Amino acid sequence: MVDHLEAKGCEVLSGEIRKLPVLQGHSKYRLPDGNPRCVVYRVLKYEHQIYALVEVDTTDKEKRLSTLLIRQPNDVYDWSSKVEELCQLLVKKSLCWPTKKLDREFSEGYKRIPHQRVSDHNKLILDSASVEQWAKRVLGAFF
Repeated sequence: MVDHLEAKGCEVLSGEIRKLPVLQGHSKYRLPDGNPRCVVYRVLKYEHQIYALVEVDTTDKEKRLSTLLIRQPNDVYDWSSKVEELCQLLVKKSLCWPTKKLDREFSEGYKRIPHQRVSDHNKLILDSASVEQWAKRVLGAFF
């Protein structure tokens, strides 16, 4: 999906896929089939500004969670540790973005971007036109 953004002028600087942390007393770190639930983040540069794009695996459709776009608050920033902190809060908050923390820490801005649509025939396959629309929403959300 990020390749659609690269084709429109975004540069991928870094990122990774990681498992949500296992936290005692919480279950959203895994999918209903027992496999780990993952989060992917990419640090992007677009028009001289740096952003993090964060997406959580919701293929089980247990909960819809928008893509999160966060503008980097200063020139030097440790996205890896910030994403780890977000992952812990996601598990604690049962797959809800920690809005109060985002408001406090990213006063420069963050936006939630609606998910792309999935195929009616196979919920694991993304329609290419839908992914292109998602990419347009992301590009329109840059600030």
